[in-house]
Amino acid sequence: MFTKTDGSSHVDRTTQNIRLIALGDCNTSGINHSSVASILHQRLNQLSKSSQTCYLDNHGEAMRTTREGLAITKDLNKSFDIALINYGLVDAWTTTIPKVYIQYYPDNRVKRILRKALKSLKKRLRKTYFNGLFKTGSVVSTNEYKENIDAIMTSLHQYNPNIFFILWGSVPVEDEPRNTNLLDYDNILKAQTGKYNGCYIDTRKTISAERREDMFHDEVHLSEAAQEMIANKILAELEVTA
Repeated sequence: MFTKTDGSSHVDRTTQNIRLIALGDCNTSGINHSSVASILHQRLNQLSKSSQTCYLDNHGEAMRTTREGLAITKDLNKSFDIALINYGLVDAWTTTIPKVYIQYYPDNRVKRILRKALKSLKKRLRKTYFNGLFKTGSVVSTNEYKENIDAIMTSLHQYNPNIFFILWGSVPVEDEPRNTNLLDYDNILKAQTGKYNGCYIDTRKTISAERREDMFHDEVHLSEAAQEMIANKILAELEVTA
């Protein structure tokens, strides 16, 4: 069993297996078959008793917002012991006419065609001669983001009142105003840990002492070294022991 050093447990002691769910965007899905979730999954299995196995459901994918996360959660109808949640990178993206949005989940061919056309239209509307005529804003507003995160957690909590939430903040990006805006989304995520049993991982703080080129595979995707650091931070917060 995974237990804290004081003997208390973050998961149900009576369960034979640990069910871990990961919800988020591209940094939850990871790169080269490696992600924070997969590393955590592997470590938990290494630390578990022989009679106990950790199973991972990773629903991270590029371009996902809390809107997709909420839709996925509603479709799950399953109980989990640990939930790893990381949204904000796409939610905070500044776009034209943000209320016009076509979700990536559930997806189909018609949606993909419409989304391609919408992206092309929004790109044209950002041209100088249209500047100021159409509203711009974050893909998902901070108010909706908070509502979506709350609904995701409430839904998962209904299936298992003992679920432990690990909410980890978004990575720092080099484009503005998204980088500054992400701080607001991270603060909302951090505040949500007070509602249910859980912890918040400050991604910026965790990787800030390292060189950016070592922490990123490209502009926004975490390197495997950064994934390891975040996974280790999560394990430290869980205070798991063999």
